[in-house]
Amino acid sequence: MHVIFDPTSQGFIADVMMTFALNELAKIEPFSGLIKRKKVVIVNPEIVEDKIREEVAKQIGNGTDPKFAKSYTMVLRNLADETAHI
Repeated sequence: MHVIFDPTSQGFIADVMMTFALNELAKIEPFSGLIKRKKVVIVNPEIVEDKIREEVAKQIGNGTDPKFAKSYTMVLRNLADETAHI
């Protein structure tokens, strides 16, 4: 699955979470025989990294410890990293 990330879109959250859920289900029995894991490729990874830096900076500014910062954009990046070998 190729993803063109648009940082202004909120619709990507549902798409990313559905892809994440299906990839996780494909790891366990009995679903692994029914669902195949999909490789996720981010077409514009530099935009994703910029957005993550922005989100982390905002969370740190609000008092969050940097190691606990999280976002849906990070889920997308991690999913792409995890499925790169597929």
